[in-house]
Amino acid sequence: MKQSIHKYVCQVLENNPQKIFTSSEVVEQLKKDYDVTTKTEIVTMILNRLNRKKIILRTPIQLATGFHYSHSNRKKLKEIYRNHLLPYDFENAGKLLEKIKRTTFRKLARSHQLKIDKESRFIKKYPLINFDDLEIKKFLAMITGFSMCDGHIAKSKISFFFRREADAILFSKDTRKIFDKEEFTIKKANIGDSYLAEPRRSADAARFIHKLGSPKGNKVFQPFSVPNWIYYGPDEIKKIFLSTIIGNEGSAPSKGRWRIQFVLSKCKEHVPNLLDFLNQIRALLYHFEITTSPIQLRTQKGRQFHGRFYIKGKENIHKFYNEFCFLYASEKQEVLEDLISKDLGVKNVMKR
Repeated sequence: MKQSIHKYVCQVLENNPQKIFTSSEVVEQLKKDYDVTTKTEIVTMILNRLNRKKIILRTPIQLATGFHYSHSNRKKLKEIYRNHLLPYDFENAGKLLEKIKRTTFRKLARSHQLKIDKESRFIKKYPLINFDDLEIKKFLAMITGFSMCDGHIAKSKISFFFRREADAILFSKDTRKIFDKEEFTIKKANIGDSYLAEPRRSADAARFIHKLGSPKGNKVFQPFSVPNWIYYGPDEIKKIFLSTIIGNEGSAPSKGRWRIQFVLSKCKEHVPNLLDFLNQIRALLYHFEITTSPIQLRTQKGRQFHGRFYIKGKENIHKFYNEFCFLYASEKQEVLEDLISKDLGVKNVMKR
């Protein structure tokens, strides 16, 4: 009687203790050594079971070609995993790897408060506004986060980009509720299928938002971080900042998958800052008990480095929905609400 596929798989790894296999390579070896034909999915299930029982070794995460397995070669598996995480030449590779692999963070303080520069020309236009009001500080956290991603601060103006015209209009209306002297121009952007909202005579606003902590100029070629008044500020400040920045740079769950991807780009010189900034966003999410994947650092020929991480799993996505939203990105928010409503078995789940 023929022995089981399980035993054949065990023999393949035992007979090649130092070799590294993927599931598909084990399938090929089965055919070559024993003339046994089976499906890759079955072999993967067997290999994962053997790994759980600590009979074989496996890479900590799936790589581009899936998990890699070995009977005994722990050193080679670690090397493959390391090269997957950081397949580039950096002098400070060890420190970068620590940032890439980080998965847990401390609970963040809530002690910092925003200090407004009362001498700012922009502020002097609004002498009756109480800038210590939490709702105003929340708005300023939103505008700071937006400027860090889908906004752009130039020398004498500031611009904000939106996928839908309705979101640009809503943004301008929300701004005027607080800063009623600001007039916006909304038009189709020159790049891509998007819309542009720009305050008229915005030089003072641009300088003010820059002082809040948003970078000026091309963000790919300069370092920046989450300002302390947001990172260590009240939870309400943290939440609206996250809703804005993930609304800008996060992807909607696609094809019914329970995951949100967050991506940001930097030149090679500022990759350490890129990883620090991504870990700040991950720490903010962790503060609200939302876990994230390790960072993936990648580049393409002729392009800058980009770092990305994922919010994965049904529980995490439900937490994200309950705490946050894709602010001013209604096309993403609708996808999220549809996913949540289907899971809950209800219609017309509305976040905002």
